[in-house]
Amino acid sequence: MKILKTLLSCLLLIIIITFSIRNSENVRIRYFDLIGHFEVPLFLLVLLLVALGVFVGTMMDLVKRQRLKKAIRKQQKVMDELQEEFKSLRNPTLTSSNDQRGTEG
Repeated sequence: MKILKTLLSCLLLIIIITFSIRNSENVRIRYFDLIGHFEVPLFLLVLLLVALGVFVGTMMDLVKRQRLKKAIRKQQKVMDELQEEFKSLRNPTLTSSNDQRGTEG
C-alpha cells in the first residue's frame, strides 16, 4: 500500500510539473477594476484555484461531520435513556413475582 501511495504521489508530481512547464504564460487577472489588475502564470492560477477548491470542500466536509457527530450523540443519549427505562421496567416485574412466591409459601 505504501508503494502504491508513493507511486501515485510521484505521478501527481510529474503531472503538476509538466502542466506548469506547458502553461507558463502569464494571464491578466481583473475583477471589475476593484483591485486593478495583475499578471500571474497560468499554472499558478490553476493550482491556487484547485487548492482553494480543496480547502473549501474540506471545510464543508468538516461542518457536515460535526452535524453528524452531534446527531449521533443525541441519538446515543436517547438510546441510553430507553435502555435504562427498559431495565427499570423489566426488573420490578422480576422482583415482584419473586416476592409473591415467597409470601405464598
